[in-house]
Amino acid sequence: MKTENATGDAPRLYQAILPHLHPALWNDVRNARTLAWMVSGLVLSQSVSIPSWLPHIHSQATVAQSTERRCRRWLENPAIAPGSVYGPLITRALRDWGPHSLTLALDTSILFGRFCLIRVAVLYRGRAVPLVSRVLEHASAQVGTEQLLPVLAEVKGLLDFLGLHDVRLLADRGFCDTALMGWLRVCGWHFRIRIKSSLILAAPDGQRVCTIGKSNSQRAKRAASTTSRSPDTDLGRCVALGRPRTAQSSGRW
Repeated sequence: MKTENATGDAPRLYQAILPHLHPALWNDVRNARTLAWMVSGLVLSQSVSIPSWLPHIHSQATVAQSTERRCRRWLENPAIAPGSVYGPLITRALRDWGPHSLTLALDTSILFGRFCLIRVAVLYRGRAVPLVSRVLEHASAQVGTEQLLPVLAEVKGLLDFLGLHDVRLLADRGFCDTALMGWLRVCGWHFRIRIKSSLILAAPDGQRVCTIGKSNSQRAKRAASTTSRSPDTDLGRCVALGRPRTAQSSGRW
């Protein structure tokens, strides 16, 4: 298989990407150029497969396999530190964020059935852009607050440095913990954490009303509109019921 010089949008995209990569710490400036071409191929091909990038990568090689090997050598190069490349990029993007609210997503993933990845990402245009992550030797996706707080503290330190204080954190059901909520309140962050439908709503006097899954009654709505709490976890003052923003949306969230 032979390769041809990249045409169309690829060279323009390459020229737009390259200036953002130069501030990184490179042992060889050619590594920045290779990365710019790989990102161009990734964006234009909409695929993570290296062979799909090749039509969009400019190369003097006459055989496509040579360009593919060039990309693989870059990915396997031990002299390239991903943090030194990605750190300046995400910091520069957030520095220009402006007065807009910043939405973060907290999530965990299991790797190889043995490790747990804790990740905080910035939500932007339907994408989750990683901000801070940490890998633990932990076989479950559910981790304790004492393991989450060091990651969140690193995020807060970065955002405080950049002057970003209007922050909203989104998290799934596994993060419904009063200690975590208390820490987020101290930070001044807004948060939305999903809760299980089996969570019990209680009235201000402590009387159990119903579970979240059966919260359509007027009595349950009155309990949720005042001081909704769970007698088991003592959530304190919080909004216990989630509803769509528009009348046309009928799905629960």
